[in-house]
Amino acid sequence: MIGFWTELVSSLLIRFEWAVFFYFVLVNSFYALLLVSAAWSLRRHLLIEQAEPRWRILSSDMAPSISLLAPAYNEAATVAESVRSHLALYYPNLEVVVVNDGSKDDTLSVLVAEFELHPIHPVFHRQISVKPVRNLYRSRI
Repeated sequence: MIGFWTELVSSLLIRFEWAVFFYFVLVNSFYALLLVSAAWSLRRHLLIEQAEPRWRILSSDMAPSISLLAPAYNEAATVAESVRSHLALYYPNLEVVVVNDGSKDDTLSVLVAEFELHPIHPVFHRQISVKPVRNLYRSRI
């Protein structure tokens, strides 16, 4: 009787091993198919991207706006050149925001003279508590 049970358990274990083997073959075949499909899609995407010139993408209206924040604290000697280099970046919807946070030199007067800044009075909702904003300026050029 013990031989019968041993034979039965051995037979069931062998069938279970084959079931596990076929399961792993099936799953790994599916993963291989996904990998080949992803590689094919990536190749197609790269070919399309290489064919599309960058300047055409950047000149699109779909390019998002970017605000570049530039801190300026006592930077009167270099602020004009810094802002010019920021403005020289090739991007269609670029806004350069210079934050003059309490300079003790003539940083603001250099910016006003170089970029023809004039004061503006926008309406904005203060979301966090900060020191009050004294003035906001926008360039005429």
